[in-house]
Amino acid sequence: MTSINLLSWNMKQKAANWQSVLETEVDAALLQEAKAPPGELRAEFLLDRESDWCAPSLSWRTAVVGVVKSDKIEFTTIKTQPLGCSDPEALMVS
Repeated sequence: MTSINLLSWNMKQKAANWQSVLETEVDAALLQEAKAPPGELRAEFLLDRESDWCAPSLSWRTAVVGVVKSDKIEFTTIKTQPLGCSDPEALMVS
């Protein structure tokens, strides 16, 4: 059985914390209050969605990310939506 390293972290809206995620050598991360990854680091992550990083009223969001250098996970994106939207096929996230 293969185990994975999973990180759960409230990033407190600090974009610089993305570098720290890479340095922890995790396979995937559950992030809260995450700003979009800086451009130079974006290619290092498999993001749960590529567009609309956050709701129009926020500059951050909850995110599930995979780390590209990990070979332990297969990452599949799912359709998400901000809280208050009504698409029954999408998972609501803050």
